[in-house]
Amino acid sequence: MLTLHTRYVRLLIEDGMSLEQIPDAFRMALQVCRFNEIKGALLVTAHRDGLMMRAGLRASLRTMMARDMMPSVRLALVGWHPEAMKALQGLKELAHENSIPCEIFRDESVAVEWFAELDDGKVQAIR
Repeated sequence: MLTLHTRYVRLLIEDGMSLEQIPDAFRMALQVCRFNEIKGALLVTAHRDGLMMRAGLRASLRTMMARDMMPSVRLALVGWHPEAMKALQGLKELAHENSIPCEIFRDESVAVEWFAELDDGKVQAIR
């Protein structure tokens, strides 16, 4: 499920999502950021198949970078259990290797605060 907020786009990767659905949802969230000049992408997951989720997210990020479709965005990754946290670590490493600001959080509110810190608290309008 994708939702728009003032400073960021929130993508919830649900436990039942398939390997085909995960990369598509991630790309769609980043495209929303790109076309609306939104600087933050919050990815929240309760998905229990860490390997499948990790593979889908990394493949999606690689594809977007290879096609020069990657927006200037900060990624906040929230995992609700240990399997999700492990899977998100692989995405964080890939993001850092490509100079994309990315952090992992256990608490969604802390992730949202991270966006505010990076923006110095400034609110940007969605166009």
